[in-house]
Amino acid sequence: MPIIRQPLFEGSEIERLILINPASGNQVNVIPYFGGSTEALLLKNPKSGQIFNVLYCPTPEEYLQKSMPASMKEQWIQDFTGPYVGTQLAPWVNRVDHGRYTFNGKEFCLVVNEIPRDNALHGYLFKNGISIKATSDTDSSVSVTLCHSFNAVNSPACPGYPFQVTVEITYTVSHDGFTVTTTGSVFSETHEAPFSCGWHPYFSLDGGALNWRINLAGGKDAVVNDRMIPTGVRDFSGYNGTSVQTLELDNCFQPQVDTQRISTVLTRSGSDAVTVELWQDRDAFPFVQIYTPPHKRSIAIEPVSANINDFNAPQPKKITADQPFSGSYGISLLN
Repeated sequence: MPIIRQPLFEGSEIERLILINPASGNQVNVIPYFGGSTEALLLKNPKSGQIFNVLYCPTPEEYLQKSMPASMKEQWIQDFTGPYVGTQLAPWVNRVDHGRYTFNGKEFCLVVNEIPRDNALHGYLFKNGISIKATSDTDSSVSVTLCHSFNAVNSPACPGYPFQVTVEITYTVSHDGFTVTTTGSVFSETHEAPFSCGWHPYFSLDGGALNWRINLAGGKDAVVNDRMIPTGVRDFSGYNGTSVQTLELDNCFQPQVDTQRISTVLTRSGSDAVTVELWQDRDAFPFVQIYTPPHKRSIAIEPVSANINDFNAPQPKKITADQPFSGSYGISLLN
C-alpha cells in the first residue's frame, strides 16, 4: 500500500504516515500528532540511483534505550518538539515580540514559549493534532491532505488567537520529488484574521558540512536585536557556492527573483554527489529563514510566508473570507 500507518515506536499511540511512490521509491513520513511534522524524506538521487535521506531528524532510539518505558518515550517526544524538527508553522511563523500584537484595534497576548527571549515562537499548530481529510493514490503520485481548524468546537485552546481559521496541508510524493500545498481560510463568524505559515525542515549534511555548498539569490535580510526581533533591513548579496561550514545563521532572507519560484540549492560534490533543491512559490512564500545549528550536522532552511514579528508589522499578512491563503513548496534532487 502506498500509504502505511504505523506506531512511531513500539508501544506508542502516536502514529506516523508513510507515503511511498512505488515507481520511484520516493517516500515521506508524516506525524499528524505533531501538526503534520515530517520525520523523513527519502528521494532517489538521479546522479547515483540511490535513495538519499534528505531530512535530518534524530529518533528517540538515538537517545533512549529501547527498553525504556513507553510513557517516558512519549514525554521525550513531547520535549523533542523544542527544536521544531520538521514542524509545520501556523498561524504565525517565527517570533512575535513579547507574544503581543494588535489587530483591528484589539490587543492580544499569545503564549510565550521562547522564554529566554520573551517571544511567542512558531505558532500553535505543532502542538495540535491534525486530522486526515483525504488521500489520493494514482500511478504517478500519492498524497494525503491533513486539516486542522483553530478555535473549532473541541479543538485545543489558542490563547491570544481567537480567530476561526482552517489550515489544510497536502503532502504529495511523486517521481519528481516532494510537494507541500498549504491553504488557510477563515470560517464561521471570523471575517479576517492575521495569518502566516511555513515549514521548519532540517536538511541533512551527510558527510559533514565541509562537503556541502549553498546557492540562494540575493535580496534583503532582516536586521535583528539580541531578542531576534527585526530593527531594520539590509541588502543581502546571496550565496553562490558558499561552504555551509562557514555559515553561522539565524536569518530571515527575502530573495529578489524574476521567476515565479525561489530556489535554495544544497550541493555535495565527490563520488557520492547529490544536489538538493528546495523551491517555494515566490508570491505565497517570499521569505527563507535559515538556521545553522552548532553541531553542523544539519541546516534548517524554512519556506515562510511572512517576516519575523509580522503580526506587529504595519500591514501584517492576513486572510479574509474573500482572500484565503494558498501556496506550495517542495524538494527535488537534481541531475
